[in-house]
Amino acid sequence: MAAKNTKVGSVTKKPISHRRVFTVMVSLLASLTLSAVALSLMQNQPLTSASVRPLLMQADTSTQSIGSLIKPTVALHRSQWNYIILYQSGRSFGNLAGMASGRQVGGVTASMMAQRAGVDFHFVVDNADNPSGYPSGHIEVGSSWRAQQPAAPYCTWPYFYHSTPNPYQNAVGICLIGNLARRPISNRQLRSTVALIKGLQRKLDIPDSRVVCQWQLQRGLKPTHAEKLLTKRLDSLLAR
Repeated sequence: MAAKNTKVGSVTKKPISHRRVFTVMVSLLASLTLSAVALSLMQNQPLTSASVRPLLMQADTSTQSIGSLIKPTVALHRSQWNYIILYQSGRSFGNLAGMASGRQVGGVTASMMAQRAGVDFHFVVDNADNPSGYPSGHIEVGSSWRAQQPAAPYCTWPYFYHSTPNPYQNAVGICLIGNLARRPISNRQLRSTVALIKGLQRKLDIPDSRVVCQWQLQRGLKPTHAEKLLTKRLDSLLAR
């Protein structure tokens, strides 16, 4: 519907241009970033990637389209997916490629317990400490989702026995980069995760009762305090 001018007395008000507002905000953030860079130069501080990157993170205004992210390259298999499982990577540093390649988790021995098999998660939510330079909350899409293939590992991942028969082949696997035992995930990660889960729920008709965390499925192991807190926050946000 076309916007109309509204007359109030003898004054005619024009509708707000959202595009103009966005342009002004981007220009303001860019100006602030350039000012910070100039200040660093005035203080004779060298401009390194480590010093510039935090400024770029703060000035990041890009938003990913959840609709575009969850659109696979093949036909969407709606009836195939009826669970969403959230995992944590166990490391504060990493990305989608690192999850897919696997790594040592218990030392450098050849023991299977020391190996974490590679998992091509459907989605990975990055933090600020990742080798690709993405900002915290950036969502990476795995080739398994694009091809609509099972990827969520068993709940005992990252240890070797995650390769035993998995009852959750019909689950969408989302991995948070981070280790809750060391520090909580960032607010940006949490916002992106909630937006992604809600987008998947709408698209796949998955109720809140079928959105679970990895640590809720582990038999014989109780969730840690940090894991319980994150679960509570997720439940609260998803209920809104």
